[in-house]
Amino acid sequence: MIDINGFSDEAHYTSNLLFNNIVTPTGARVKIKNCKDVTFKNVQDAAGVKPVYEVVESKDVKN
Repeated sequence: MIDINGFSDEAHYTSNLLFNNIVTPTGARVKIKNCKDVTFKNVQDAAGVKPVYEVVESKDVKN
């Protein structure tokens, strides 16, 4: 699991992250909370399946 948590004050969200070319375990999950400008490029398991994304109180998350 990839778990990204920022602060609840939007001025202090975790921001400007890029995850690129990551191989995850089968059935992986990504939880994103209190973040902005987070991008996932080519994040998948060995079979090419993307993880399940759970995005809460975040802006501009691209997967």
